[in-house]
Amino acid sequence: MTDSTEKTILLVDDSPLFLTKMGDLLGEASFRTVECSSSLKAKDIIESRYGELDLIITDLNMPCWDGFELIDWLRDQPYGKSIPVLVMTGAYELSEIVDRLNELKVNGMLNKGAHPHHVVFRINSILFPEMEEKRQYERVSIHISTSYYTLDGLPHDAVITNLSLGGCFLVTGDLAPANELISVSIALSAPKRVILQSGEVVWVIGRESWSRKKQAIQGMGVQWTGLTNPDRLLLESYIEDVLKTERLFTMFSP
Repeated sequence: MTDSTEKTILLVDDSPLFLTKMGDLLGEASFRTVECSSSLKAKDIIESRYGELDLIITDLNMPCWDGFELIDWLRDQPYGKSIPVLVMTGAYELSEIVDRLNELKVNGMLNKGAHPHHVVFRINSILFPEMEEKRQYERVSIHISTSYYTLDGLPHDAVITNLSLGGCFLVTGDLAPANELISVSIALSAPKRVILQSGEVVWVIGRESWSRKKQAIQGMGVQWTGLTNPDRLLLESYIEDVLKTERLFTMFSP
């Protein structure tokens, strides 16, 4: 495995469009990518470059060798158990393949329709587990369309893409400056409640922060202030429900 913080990810999929989309997304997130269009080509790359690979992301439904066969072969190699594998597929439901994925000891599964922020969130949790361990609160990756309000009461469109008892990340094209006090509307699905929570913008990501301009995510890290006990209990319940689902998709371990 490379010691560099810029990790190398092998992408395996027979869809050129998906490879391009994922390559762009991961490049913007400062990952290096190696892309190939079949499991047989991936096998050759792994055999020659396994020491450089930090993660393999593979489709399952491919001609000739499918993703299951690729992972099965990988796990039989002397180095194969140390390379994490994330499955991305649009052809299967988790319930259909959970036992087989568990046998192959994959590190997680994502639907191909997952939000880009959710994809990066999951990859980071695999490649940088020590960062998650340092967090005071567990985070969940979600997608809630919302509004945040500045002190003048004006609403601004945003999307909550991760949430914890400590704060949230808002994706928005209408950035507030760091240290600004705002209020965030959080629509919980279970229980069905809307919380208007105050917080402070503690960091901001703008387009100028990224090495490439297109599709760059703009947003703000918000730290909660004055979280009341009733709202805290509602958030705890919601986050735990999301985590139960998340654990189904990350229950596998090498």
